[in-house]
Amino acid sequence: MSKTEPTNSRPVVTGPRIPETDGVSGTWAALERTSPIVQTSEDGIATTTSMRVANGTRNEHRAVLQLIGENLADFEEFGGVAFEMQPFDTAGGVQHRRVAILNEEHATLLLTYMRNNEIVKDFKKRLVRAFSELRRTANEVQPLTPLEYARRLVDAEERVEAATARADQAEKRFEIEQRHRRAIEGGDGILLTDFGKKYFSEVRHTDFFEHLYAKRWLIDQRGSRVLDNGDIRNGHDHRKPTYKGRPFIYEHDTGLHGGKRRFQPRVRPQREIELRDALAAEGLPVNTHSTGLVLISNDEIKGLGA
Repeated sequence: MSKTEPTNSRPVVTGPRIPETDGVSGTWAALERTSPIVQTSEDGIATTTSMRVANGTRNEHRAVLQLIGENLADFEEFGGVAFEMQPFDTAGGVQHRRVAILNEEHATLLLTYMRNNEIVKDFKKRLVRAFSELRRTANEVQPLTPLEYARRLVDAEERVEAATARADQAEKRFEIEQRHRRAIEGGDGILLTDFGKKYFSEVRHTDFFEHLYAKRWLIDQRGSRVLDNGDIRNGHDHRKPTYKGRPFIYEHDTGLHGGKRRFQPRVRPQREIELRDALAAEGLPVNTHSTGLVLISNDEIKGLGA
């Protein structure tokens, strides 16, 4: 094989002189019969090899490898070029040779770097057809075997059963949520202390109220009133809901006590869940098994199969 320098200074490969009467014979003929031009790699990519290109263009394989090596940066613009050692038979036994694995862009580029004689032109057309045929075959819908059809049918039935089970569970959960909501909204609301135990049982009582004061849900007037005898008491508005808290907390009338009407802060029934979510968003650790709407008990969680 000889190399010449074209006008673009890239090395090119020319084929050896083969008598016209010989045709394709010997090693070339054997490779033509036993090796397809294009194959699919393990990762599903259509590839050919430097050996197959050398055979199809009647070039020495070492010269083709040299051409790839001298222009490797150009080839790797279209993806990395892999090399592997492949066995081949000789009179002295099995030997191995280094072969480049080329994708479609690599192979096309390699052929453009070769002198464009009739043999190379013919192989270019065969290579294009081979890659095109492999793509067409890959895109065709292959008929399913009876076993594959049966497996897909079973998979589809299992998916339907799973979807039905999820729908049933969601319906049960919705019923529980609605029952809780009706129970909540049907009463006068719960005391803030009970509210804290219900939704934030891991938070200490004092820490729970400190949060309500700090985040301005309740008025904090601890120790702000001094009696005539010097005793210190909380202010008259202590623990009443603030402007922020009034949409969620109201003063429940507990009646007359000692001649005075007394009030207790309670959570508005219709806003109980919203208040729970608002406090959780502020960082209070809410109890587990919360659906985002209502608290679900452990027994109900077991009943739902969770």
